[in-house]
Amino acid sequence: MNSILSISLLLLLSVCSAQTLVEVLRQNSATTLLQLAKTDSQLFKSLSTFKGTVFAPTNDAFSAALKDGDRFTQDSTTDRVLKYHLIPDTVFERDAGFDGAEFLVSLNGSDVKVSGTANGIVVSSAWDAPQANVVKTSAFTGGVVHFIDQTLTPPLGIVEVAKAAGLTSLVSAVVQAGLARTIINLKDATVFAPSNEAIAQISSLVNTLSKEQLAQVLLLHVVPNQRLHSTDFATSALLTSSTEARVQVQKDAKGVAVSGPGNDVAARVVTADVLASVGIVMHVVDKVLLPAGMLGGMEPASEPSADVTTMKGTLRVGKLAAAAVEGEGAAGGASLIAVLKENKATTLLSLVQSDKPILNALADFKGTLFAPTDKALAASVAAGFNAKNLTLLSTVLKYHAIPTTVFAEKSFTGTQFLKSLEGDEVKASGSSAKGITITSAFGANTANVVSSKAFSGGIVHFIDATLTPPTDIVTVAKQAKLTALLNAIMSAGLVETIVNLKTATVFAPSDQAFAAISATASKLSKEQLKQVLLMHVVPGKLVHSTEAAEAKNLPSVGTAASGQMMISVQSDGTTVLVKGGGNKNPSKVVVADVVVMGPLVVHVIDQVLLPGNLSAGVGSIVVLNVAFWMALFIL
Repeated sequence: MNSILSISLLLLLSVCSAQTLVEVLRQNSATTLLQLAKTDSQLFKSLSTFKGTVFAPTNDAFSAALKDGDRFTQDSTTDRVLKYHLIPDTVFERDAGFDGAEFLVSLNGSDVKVSGTANGIVVSSAWDAPQANVVKTSAFTGGVVHFIDQTLTPPLGIVEVAKAAGLTSLVSAVVQAGLARTIINLKDATVFAPSNEAIAQISSLVNTLSKEQLAQVLLLHVVPNQRLHSTDFATSALLTSSTEARVQVQKDAKGVAVSGPGNDVAARVVTADVLASVGIVMHVVDKVLLPAGMLGGMEPASEPSADVTTMKGTLRVGKLAAAAVEGEGAAGGASLIAVLKENKATTLLSLVQSDKPILNALADFKGTLFAPTDKALAASVAAGFNAKNLTLLSTVLKYHAIPTTVFAEKSFTGTQFLKSLEGDEVKASGSSAKGITITSAFGANTANVVSSKAFSGGIVHFIDATLTPPTDIVTVAKQAKLTALLNAIMSAGLVETIVNLKTATVFAPSDQAFAAISATASKLSKEQLKQVLLMHVVPGKLVHSTEAAEAKNLPSVGTAASGQMMISVQSDGTTVLVKGGGNKNPSKVVVADVVVMGPLVVHVIDQVLLPGNLSAGVGSIVVLNVAFWMALFIL
């Protein structure tokens, strides 16, 4: 029977294959799909030469999607969603007798799962999205079209997927380890995700781990540069994790077992093939994978490979001239290394000399260096800041260097924000009573300048504490106990957007601010909530409290039917007030100038900023989308 179906399908394909893709879609009355494709001229043009497989939702499928505005909106349709229905270069021609599973890479980079069942071929997409059934198949000159009865939903980012799958303990651990940005930016990787019960089993051990140790445990669960589905697992295989430690995978009659170097009992995959973007395959496991020696004490992190990020922009190609480092600088006067030696900064010198790229970079460095004293560095070295962890060493040292800016005012009494070589900001404050103090990451110790010395390229300020580079905004929000904001970001599907912000100002509402509008917030759709949150982000500008008086009206990321949402900012020199178009009274900045990785500057405020006329303003987003879809159906 299967062979007859295969022959029939091949005959059908050979008869129809002279038609173009657009002709096949028209012949099969796929009018909504064609109209959607036309809204993106470049995408529509590419359809004329497309080769591969198309999963084409029927008009009824699109009609059903319209009723689920959060899942299917105008903005995502023409780009992300439509491209997810296109499989380039692969012609999937299985017939109704197909009883296996295949994973196909879509045009937007994420996987689509195709399975054969007793009822025919079904197509699976995002976590919890409805499966689509293939109802008809037609060939075109470049491949095949499978008409399906549901629109496919592209997978979300891995953090959103983990939250949707109920992996709350894993999400909390990722944030606690400062890995949110690392995990969100994963591409083409396999992740073995411990369940809540798995993490609970070793809660007493987890509570004893440092941030760095927890990061090593979590990264052991990540296999980079490989999309490994359940269909790819062999009888036995060793996989290299992100920590370079090996993870063993075995497939047997019971399923798939996974072991870390420190596991006595293997973990079992309890939910396989959860798809996330871009190119992430997640398998939920019932035990946490452990590094070697974990039960007897965590082993130090292995030394990373040679591709360590160095002080970009300052590293010279070629051999280092010893005289330039050890003695006189190129412009005359003592070199930076000579000044550090003269002032007995032996620990800092030892750390610098352990990384040749950094040592080379200091040969012609010009600007300001904040140099921790030996006493200041003692605690940092004990916590793992040493030559065995070159990545951490490089990042922290770069954060202490301010290129091209010579900050040399001894009687400075204001506040300045200096961009470090690492890319993020350092806050310098001066007062007649306390002298100059330096502030780095949220919650980190403030460093005091204890002495200053000039060198040939600038100035060294010796400080009594090591500066801590800022972490990502999700980690900072958790540290600052902005729980309601974090939950709102996750509910709106904005984790990836927020974590990857570059050069922006964020006004972050406190928990009390969200509580004050809880009745309104509970009525917002996902898309409306997204627009409200994005209104709190000013892109392309770092607006500190010291610059608020000149800021006035700022354009936010958020948009409504009426156009870009604006934020009004006022300052009398001591208090900063912020107001959205829908706020009756301005919001007050209660915590200012939190420096965050990006670089970002975050101000905590006591009210949620609202668009002008919330019910009509934010609501108009929905009205606009409905009108858009109605026009398509009329056409």
